[in-house]
Amino acid sequence: MLRSFFLSSLVSSVYASGGGSSSVLDSTRQNQFAVFSYLPEWRYAGANFDTIFSHVSHLALFSVEPDPLGNGNITGLDRLPTGEAFDDVRVAALRHGKSILLCFGGNGRSSGFSAVSTNSVIRAKFIANVVELVTRYHAHGVDYNWEYPGFDFATGYKDPKKLHSDWDGLRNLVIETKKALGERGIVTIAYYPDGIQEREMKSRQLDQHADLLHAMTYDQSGKQHSPMKLAEDAIINAKKAGLDLGKVTLGLPFYGRDDKNGDWVTYEDIIGKPERFTPTDTGNTVFDSQENRRVGFNSVRMIEDKVKLAIEKGLGGVMIWESGQDCRIHPVTRDGKTHQVSDFLYCFPFHPRSPQYLPHTDHFPLCLILIN
Repeated sequence: MLRSFFLSSLVSSVYASGGGSSSVLDSTRQNQFAVFSYLPEWRYAGANFDTIFSHVSHLALFSVEPDPLGNGNITGLDRLPTGEAFDDVRVAALRHGKSILLCFGGNGRSSGFSAVSTNSVIRAKFIANVVELVTRYHAHGVDYNWEYPGFDFATGYKDPKKLHSDWDGLRNLVIETKKALGERGIVTIAYYPDGIQEREMKSRQLDQHADLLHAMTYDQSGKQHSPMKLAEDAIINAKKAGLDLGKVTLGLPFYGRDDKNGDWVTYEDIIGKPERFTPTDTGNTVFDSQENRRVGFNSVRMIEDKVKLAIEKGLGGVMIWESGQDCRIHPVTRDGKTHQVSDFLYCFPFHPRSPQYLPHTDHFPLCLILIN
């Protein structure tokens, strides 16, 4: 008998069982613990939405954005699913009773937020467009992924006036969007856990106004872009700021970054190409022989430990960037094209073509498949 077991199922199974810790989740807590995942537009064609929704509670379709011209319009609409993908995501969400969110913003897609959020007239027009789009796509709400209010990637937080104005704008945007969507509408926001953003959120009670606050605990510089310490520090920062930890989600990367240029490599590639990626004794690093570099990532064990940490600290859940970087365990045929399963047998320790994984079963413990 074959039973699928990949990172998404690991996340959902750990929180459902309480992670083997003393703080086992009761049925109410399980229903409240979010497994939130992003999925960018370049993944729609090969995504198995039924599999994804069997493990996540919320799926954010990434991403459209406020028009940078500051007119209240929405741009990037061609990044939302169409055709069979559009039908499949709606049917799968309904079948599993899960939530679809439309994501606004993200890295390189956030330049329109400031103008839209800080002008009440333009903000009202934008929110009306948001509600229309949510209704059209049968979504349950939105995720505002503004990277970042009051921050400039060249100068940082150098303008206190802009910092104050942008965060006030985000607060108003969240409150008014929530009201416009109605009682059951979902509004979440993403943030970088640097200590400053937590204080700005708390001073504006965003932990009361938003449904979830997603800590992007990844993309740190160095050999390991998402170490356990970054996760622990994010929780400390949130608690120190006085945020409601029950609204905070802990970010989980389904990818690694190299120690040269910080380029990303998907989890699927790391475990599916053993002739290229060789495990090291750390368990969370592989050596890439093709590019002569080391890639730091989160192994199955670290993902499990982070989910346990989120449970033990009373967080609202976990957030995944992004589920399309996981392995495909069933072929997907959509719009006339078939996307084959990942070459996951390479990571099975008894597969004859992957003997180098035998000593590393603790690091790659039957990543995708178990035989009973």
